[in-house]
Amino acid sequence: MSVEVLKLPPMSHTFNISVKCKETGKIYEGTFTYERPNLGQKAEIAKHRIRLSGDLKTLDYDVQVFNEMVAWLKYTIKTAPTWWIETNYGQDLYDISILEEVYKACMAFEKEWYIAVYGDPSDKKKEKDNDQSD
Repeated sequence: MSVEVLKLPPMSHTFNISVKCKETGKIYEGTFTYERPNLGQKAEIAKHRIRLSGDLKTLDYDVQVFNEMVAWLKYTIKTAPTWWIETNYGQDLYDISILEEVYKACMAFEKEWYIAVYGDPSDKKKEKDNDQSD
């Protein structure tokens, strides 16, 4: 009896960003390496997000999104430019678009990884819609 081993795509991704801060005019650029979180890291991300939010459910939506990005990136960025660490994983920046750029690159990789492993969910929805229209 043989066991089939699933061949997964890489669990990490290296990317570059270059973003000009709207408030200071400084250009933030560099190379980041993102690594998909394991279950323990996902738990740490959730706990960190709750700590940042103070467990307040009435926080402004923008603050909730900011806290999600900060928590996620803190546990998934494995290598980064020195300015990233010096700005407390992006928390001490003046322009959220820099943090968003890093987060978007990570989420794009997550989406690509998911599609490579499970297929494109939008294709399955189209198939289901086509089946129902027959």
